[in-house]
Amino acid sequence: MPLDQAVIQLLERAEFSQHIVKGARVSYNRAESARHVAYVCFTRRYETSLAAQSTETLLDLYLRALLKGTSRHPSSDALTRAFRGVRVEQSALFTDRNQDLLTMGLPLKFSSMDAVAQIFDVVDEMLSNPRAATDGSVFENVRKEHLDSIEDRIGNHDARASTLFFRKFFPQSAALEDEDEKTIVKEATFHSLQRIAKEHLSGSAVTLLYSGHADLSDIVEQFLSRVTVYGHGTEALPAPEVEWLPKVTGPVHECGPSQQMQFIRAYPLEDALRHPEDWAALKLVNQLLGGSGWTSPLMQIIREKHHLVYGIRSLYLPKKNVIFISTSHEPAVYTKIVELMDGIVADIAEGSFSDDAFGKAKAQLLEEHLVSYGHGLSTCDQPDFRVNNAYNQFVRRAVDLSRLESYRILAAVQPSDARHAAQRFLDPMRSQIFTYSKSGNP
Repeated sequence: MPLDQAVIQLLERAEFSQHIVKGARVSYNRAESARHVAYVCFTRRYETSLAAQSTETLLDLYLRALLKGTSRHPSSDALTRAFRGVRVEQSALFTDRNQDLLTMGLPLKFSSMDAVAQIFDVVDEMLSNPRAATDGSVFENVRKEHLDSIEDRIGNHDARASTLFFRKFFPQSAALEDEDEKTIVKEATFHSLQRIAKEHLSGSAVTLLYSGHADLSDIVEQFLSRVTVYGHGTEALPAPEVEWLPKVTGPVHECGPSQQMQFIRAYPLEDALRHPEDWAALKLVNQLLGGSGWTSPLMQIIREKHHLVYGIRSLYLPKKNVIFISTSHEPAVYTKIVELMDGIVADIAEGSFSDDAFGKAKAQLLEEHLVSYGHGLSTCDQPDFRVNNAYNQFVRRAVDLSRLESYRILAAVQPSDARHAAQRFLDPMRSQIFTYSKSGNP
């Protein structure tokens, strides 16, 4: 099937050029848009994932405190008005961790390059004169908010089950225990947080991601003198290693307050991926299993035919080398769900899917290269879409390919390739089941 050249041209225009300029790495894309989008990222590799997660907790607490205002803008609302006054959509400073790789970032969306200096004036004010540094009640309220957020997270049964699963089987992803996280927050002082933030920034590789209609020279002039004050490393940090599920055990049933049984099943792949073509074929295998939403066999059989769950999906996690299925259900139907899932996965692993089903799954995946439904609809001609994808590739290191590269590879996959990948990588008899519910062992 020939490639759609109109799509290829769209994705070519979404590519980023790479530059090292004045102590920072710059990923630049020109977009014909009235809006500029830039991410300023400070990324550091820590000795262990636990150290990175502990630091992430402290930086989250610090950034939460910064957003409570400054001596000049003495409240969250006043700070928001300060950003609006310089014509920027305020986006909170954020942290993001991928195993031992930790990023502190500032996402910016603005309408005029003239606003850049004023934006950084406000950011400088947040860092140098935060209210939390002089008003102890501000920081204590922030501490309470953060501790409450930990309790809220624990009380979200779906998210809780996922955290416990990854903590047990992929500790690089979630090594920090809840009580240890609470202790870190309770013992922190604002001045210790300032020191930790300074250490993170000064030891970081700096990346500026930009998409908009400004020239690269203008971006360098407007941004880098302000950005490299905080950090100035240009090292290209390698992506974290692929995590492997340890030896599969029998089902693990964790007790918790969830009335519904939160169900997770991970199928470790039988071999390491050595070629992008394997990745593409397995993306399609997952799409055929449970990644395509309502039309997938997991949904059609377990929900629509047997009415056992409200929703069920599968994800292919290449950085963990597993296909991951999650759902929730009444504890009494656990055995039936496992039995039905066994049959569905066995059929896919044998390559028992039609060319028509393959064609629909492939069309869905190719369309996803052009549209994102994450936080509102965005398309590949928009700076938001482009910068988000560049962030995942160049900073978070969650993907290895650009949208253009992955589109070309996926478009070339044939039904026989997907069947071969399913038969080679997916063993329906080897999986790890994990549940979380009040009933415990079903």
